[in-house]
Amino acid sequence: MKLYELSDSYRLINRRIEETEGDETGEDIVLKAALDSIEDAIENKAQAIIIMAKEWEAEAAALKEEQDRLAKRRKTLENRAEGIRKYLLSQLVLASLQKLKTKLFTLTVNPAKDSVVVDDIELLPAEFVRTKKEPEKVAIKKALEEGQVLQGVHLETGQPSLTVR
Repeated sequence: MKLYELSDSYRLINRRIEETEGDETGEDIVLKAALDSIEDAIENKAQAIIIMAKEWEAEAAALKEEQDRLAKRRKTLENRAEGIRKYLLSQLVLASLQKLKTKLFTLTVNPAKDSVVVDDIELLPAEFVRTKKEPEKVAIKKALEEGQVLQGVHLETGQPSLTVR
């Protein structure tokens, strides 16, 4: 039986027990035994699901570790490539070579471009500064919970969560 089928059966039997509570029939005993049996089956399914989830989490962690290792390796190679390009540029500038043709490439030394360096952002006029507008969600939640009415926001109940110990 699938977990969702077990959950449905458990809910229906539990409802039937509540309806017949106080009756002196043997049905109550049979229903409680069925409920216990379904609960055992749900426990087994839940345990199997958590084991599967933990295996996937372990595999994901291993992949993350490998991803981090590969990212570090990629960064090292990118830095090497940048360093050797800077070395070549410095040697071409030192030799006063503006253009160099090889069998595979044509290299050109381009003049330096101007770039902006901000020494003190506080001294800049507002038209030259970007401001990021962001809601203060913690303060908003507290205000809403205290009964304050705010336009443009509302509280929404999220999904229940599962704790595994």
